[in-house]
Amino acid sequence: MKSIFLMGDSILINYKTKLYEFLHNKFDIHTRAGELEALKDLDFPTGMNTGDSRMALNYLKEQEELQKINYDYCMFNCGAHDIKRDASTNMLQVDLSEYEKNLLEIIQLLRKNNTEPVFVTTVPIYDDVHNSLVGLVYTRSNEDLLKYNEVAKRVMADNHVPVIDLCYFTELFGKDALRDHVHFKPEVCEFQAAFIAGAILSIL
Repeated sequence: MKSIFLMGDSILINYKTKLYEFLHNKFDIHTRAGELEALKDLDFPTGMNTGDSRMALNYLKEQEELQKINYDYCMFNCGAHDIKRDASTNMLQVDLSEYEKNLLEIIQLLRKNNTEPVFVTTVPIYDDVHNSLVGLVYTRSNEDLLKYNEVAKRVMADNHVPVIDLCYFTELFGKDALRDHVHFKPEVCEFQAAFIAGAILSIL
């Protein structure tokens, strides 16, 4: 049975249980440890929550040093934390050029360890909802998100990495699908898991 390592932010954490139900009889599925730790605050990347592209890359580098990258595939996402803007300075957490560089390094590192990457796009942001709830600390904009997703798609296309466009799929539900500023209602998370499972079975 082929193995898949799932790596991503809080959006992944919210749909991963259902995704496991859909795929566990097809693939040997692994995730980063620390789910309970991550669930304490989904906005703060810790434990299973890999956070931005810089954190994802650093985590993989640590795993490589520990000789723990030994999966057939790695399905990963990053971008939602990269596009955070400091509310006082308006500075991005990870600028677009570094984001592109980090994605390329992640692909190269995975393939160096005989693991094929699969990328999942970052889900849509509804500026009015998001920034009315957390905008005093940091802001996000869908304009930034679309730019980061486009760069990610180009990097993946240039390097022959399959892309699962979760952003496009999730947009179909609109802002009523949200349960807070960025996370989705349980039934929407189940739909996301089903969509991703179908894509994985088609791709792999």
